[in-house]
Amino acid sequence: MADQAVKRLVHIEDGLLITMSGSPQYVSQFPFLAGLQARAKTANSGGCSACSRNSAARSSAFNAAKAAIAGMDGDNKRKLKELLNAGEVRVRYTEGNKTYERTF
Repeated sequence: MADQAVKRLVHIEDGLLITMSGSPQYVSQFPFLAGLQARAKTANSGGCSACSRNSAARSSAFNAAKAAIAGMDGDNKRKLKELLNAGEVRVRYTEGNKTYERTF
């Protein structure tokens, strides 16, 4: 990674979380990522009420992972930035009816 230029800003989105949850390197550092990949494969958006419930559960799981990232201590945030080769990381998540955006 030292050969690559540092990305100025990396946004943590669902697709990136799926990729991270499939990598043992990330899961060993951040255990809350375990299982996200399986959750992403089982849920479909729209359709019948069962599909909608699956979609809501998927959204909730990804939102919880984003909130966990935002709530990490400084050492873990530094590790994440290092693994992502990022100068800054931005994560957006909701709690209740409020949306939060954290950049570190």
